[in-house]
Amino acid sequence: MNENELLRTPVFNVVERFFKGQQFCLLKNRDWVNVFAFSGPNLWLVEQKRFGGEYLTVEPAGGLVENEQSNKDAAKEELQEELGLVAAEMVHAGSFMPNPGLMNNNCHCYIAIDCEPIVNHSPEEGVKPVSLSSSELKSWLFDTPPVHGLVIASALLVARKASLLRRHHPDWSEAFRALVD
Repeated sequence: MNENELLRTPVFNVVERFFKGQQFCLLKNRDWVNVFAFSGPNLWLVEQKRFGGEYLTVEPAGGLVENEQSNKDAAKEELQEELGLVAAEMVHAGSFMPNPGLMNNNCHCYIAIDCEPIVNHSPEEGVKPVSLSSSELKSWLFDTPPVHGLVIASALLVARKASLLRRHHPDWSEAFRALVD
């Protein structure tokens, strides 16, 4: 497969590929992580502006996996930077390709259990911590426009691991299991 780089940015590169006489364009990205953070009775998320849609979203903490960084370390870093939390336990819920037709990266989803706040933490600029109760899960995922596809996919991976939440967060275990029942 022949490949030519068309554009290089700090976040992704655009490449042109030729395969069996056809031209394709691909966004080459680093992998992403997101973290569903549980502390006490709440799920902690971040509100931030998403410039592609020019609106505010409420979504799990997350970001790019830096070079030479493990997915789990990236998830821990995003949890600390965006929410000011440290998890007692960090569990990989699964991974998926956000858009394999145009992109080469994976999104790795984590569950942060029994999070504790970092003393004197200041969130990143433009990021506001938001908490949800378990009774708000379905409404947040499906009824709050705009619906964020990556968040729904990630929540379904967390739902597959809902039994892990039962010990520390039984209400959340049931709320996530209800998504797939």
